[in-house]
Amino acid sequence: MNIDLHMHTTHSDGTDDVNTIIDKVHDAKIDIFSITDHDTAHSAREIFENESLKQKIKNYNLKYIVGTEFSCVFENKVKMHILAYDFDPFAPEVRFLEDELAKLLKEKDDARMKYIEDAGYVFSKKSLEFLKSRENVRKLDLANCLVNDGYFKDLEDAIQNFLEYFKKPKIYRLDAKMVVETLSKIGAKMVWAHPIHGINEKPISFEEVERVAGSLKPYGLVGLECNYCLYNREEIEKLIGIATKLDLFTSAGSDYHGKNKKVSLLEVSADGTPVDFSNSIINAKFNYMIG
Repeated sequence: MNIDLHMHTTHSDGTDDVNTIIDKVHDAKIDIFSITDHDTAHSAREIFENESLKQKIKNYNLKYIVGTEFSCVFENKVKMHILAYDFDPFAPEVRFLEDELAKLLKEKDDARMKYIEDAGYVFSKKSLEFLKSRENVRKLDLANCLVNDGYFKDLEDAIQNFLEYFKKPKIYRLDAKMVVETLSKIGAKMVWAHPIHGINEKPISFEEVERVAGSLKPYGLVGLECNYCLYNREEIEKLIGIATKLDLFTSAGSDYHGKNKKVSLLEVSADGTPVDFSNSIINAKFNYMIG
């Protein structure tokens, strides 16, 4: 069985639309998948409202689980991403969190744009139109525009040599306890995404992962994303050990972003370490699944 429960579409900072990513999931021979766009459940709503997309999932013999990924902070210092699975994407609690994050992201976007303008960079009309079309502007969106307008050679260059040094006036994220508690109350299965570190993120210790995960469990955290594109066997096994100790599910995801990141669908480890399904979240019962 192949699973990939972490991927992004054009509803956040991916380059594939929902229809295309379903085709690619099928081509990658994935059996169970979830689309987890940043800070929005728009992809889930699109699938549930579009009969042709639902039928395509069924025709491909896929199982799709509703998902999203929220930008959070724990104790106002530990930045983290929380994956939410198996929830009603139309629920008012989901809309509330989306709206709250949209406000924060608008503030962050304004601050970033000022930073870019103060540095002397001017976006082309095409880039400005692209940014306007995005539901919420992400770092990768800005990096793409800076590259396309000729200021940097590629996304890595734009991020590491410029956007990485953007000084944030505050942390533009929601409190992790609040997010986990709010969505777990409507039945969502809450999983900590890439707990050691994500792409271009500073790592934290396994001891800190255990401490934070243990603190969030009473609020509704049920799992850790142990298999991840950046993690090797040793790291995966340590995370599985923490999940086992805390009685949490394990999960697996590539963090696929299409052309925006050098990660392939089903790339759920850095060294080919297979997924251990013995305590996988896919063993749970799902209420918001298609297929």
